[in-house]
Amino acid sequence: MSQDYRSITELPDSLLNTEQLMRLSHRYLLGARLVTAKRVLEVACGAGAGLGLLAQSVQQLVAADYSLSVLQMAQAHYTRRYPLVCGDASWLPFPAAAFDVICCFEALYYLPDYNHFLRESRRILTSGGTLLLSVSNPDWRYFVPGLLTTHYPTAPALAQSLLNAGFTDLQLFGILPSSAASPLTRLRHHLRRWVLQANPSIATGVFAQTLKRLLYSRLLPMPAELTPHAAAAMGGEVKMTPLPLDRPDTVHRVLYVLCSAGSSAEACEANP
Repeated sequence: MSQDYRSITELPDSLLNTEQLMRLSHRYLLGARLVTAKRVLEVACGAGAGLGLLAQSVQQLVAADYSLSVLQMAQAHYTRRYPLVCGDASWLPFPAAAFDVICCFEALYYLPDYNHFLRESRRILTSGGTLLLSVSNPDWRYFVPGLLTTHYPTAPALAQSLLNAGFTDLQLFGILPSSAASPLTRLRHHLRRWVLQANPSIATGVFAQTLKRLLYSRLLPMPAELTPHAAAAMGGEVKMTPLPLDRPDTVHRVLYVLCSAGSSAEACEANP
């Protein structure tokens, strides 16, 4: 039986706190800097809030998601502006070397085995193509696993999986360090972790909105499409800190990995 991820997907008009909007904005601002004149695929695009930002300078943009009901929300907003494909990230329905850039934001840990996705990404990327991932950091001190998730790789484990899949030139970055958070924000993180550990189901639906209203004074509706101005205002000042690939990071809430698809020969050597 297929899984419906609508209940845990950030949808248009759902209320987000400032940090959620910052994360959403920053990842698409970063992606937009990498895709100029490229053939681009966003995997797990959800309702497509960032597609307009990614599409500003691309040669081609395709978006895919597993949940048809969520993808239909993107279709209702964008109509025929971009091809939208319903498909499984573990078995991407595209030919080899079809894209120059693949983006996948905060979705890796919902896959039954994220290694399948990494191998598929390597297959459909051109040699030297770029894979951009963002993931929640399981070693962050306030981390709580989300509903419907399967496995959160640590930074070293993810780096090794990417090397095994045939990727090269790995770069790891962290954002939203605990050290930069205010005492009030740290208190909110503590309370959020305590509540979600006690009752994980509160993370969805009406319960989630109630929790956010209790913990955060300012909630804003998620837009159907991020504008460049709004994204820059929310995520433009986020700082990325380079991190070593071989050590867990306990400081940053979110990790980014940027890497290149090796040649076919290199991929064969990585997967003998």
